[in-house]
Amino acid sequence: MSLDLEAKTLRTASGSEYSFDKLVLATGSEPVVPKDLPGTDLDNVFTIRKSYAYLTEVHRRLADCRDIVIIGGGFIGAEMADELARREDRNITLIEIMGHCLWQSFDPEFCEMGEKALAEKGVKVLTGTKVLGITGDRKVEAVETSDGRFKADAVVLAVGARPNTALAAEAGLRLTPRGADAVDSGMRTSHPDVLAVGHCAAKTDFFSGGESPVMLASVATIEARTAGANLYSVKAMLPGGSTPGAFSTVVGGLALGSAGLTETEARRRGIDVTVGLGESVDRHPGTLPGARPIKVKLVFSAMSGELLGDILCSPRRRRPIRSSPPPGTTWATS
Repeated sequence: MSLDLEAKTLRTASGSEYSFDKLVLATGSEPVVPKDLPGTDLDNVFTIRKSYAYLTEVHRRLADCRDIVIIGGGFIGAEMADELARREDRNITLIEIMGHCLWQSFDPEFCEMGEKALAEKGVKVLTGTKVLGITGDRKVEAVETSDGRFKADAVVLAVGARPNTALAAEAGLRLTPRGADAVDSGMRTSHPDVLAVGHCAAKTDFFSGGESPVMLASVATIEARTAGANLYSVKAMLPGGSTPGAFSTVVGGLALGSAGLTETEARRRGIDVTVGLGESVDRHPGTLPGARPIKVKLVFSAMSGELLGDILCSPRRRRPIRSSPPPGTTWATS
């Protein structure tokens, strides 16, 4: 695919050509594959891509795998481990180089709760562990780490994502230091007739005004509405030019959510904070059937008293798990 900004034409890989008055780039992101990690090209080493056909094939090939190693303890890695561990005949190992899984979105005490929930499902969680290489003869057989060697029928790489901006870069659009499409608060790129939204577009940190690595569907939705309003004249701007990230996940039956800055990130930025902790239940009175404990952490600026962020967790209510969709179910995909 190629983009000619001067002629205002877009040529697809199949050779079709389209002219445009206005163009919106929504090319998303692509998974990171470490170039210095040996063995990433072996058979049965997978990344997680936003392609239904690709993920269906990954699901099919993982069905016969018993020993699965997941590299990366972020949301994708933790959620993959949680899902794959539903089958009791599997050995799932989750490896994270940092001190905790989910460390970018939660403070350590909440990360530990998530790790414990995964361990209780049978996932072997290794933190502070460096992956040295993936080994095998054409097909993966093991993962070598700083903590030893782990047998593997399959490996899932979940070490991050980067903006997919190859098309924009080749066309000469301006990129940010992180490699995202540079946009203003109206989602306009360096070309007046080209806009960009979603993971390929740069994000502004709500607190510092610098570039943010946040990639969230909720943020992309706001950006898309903003871009749609601004196609032919500027009618809308992102509020404050940025959107604070809000994250949530469920691992091992534990629901975790956060928004804004964690205490760890706030202190890393040199912000003096006051922290409030609270524990309660989600029903009143707490003796009602089905009441669940909730733990909440609030992070405030010590000087202004403004709320900077919050984290919460609670056990998820148990629901029956179906091994297949009920009869008559229609799947809608996009």
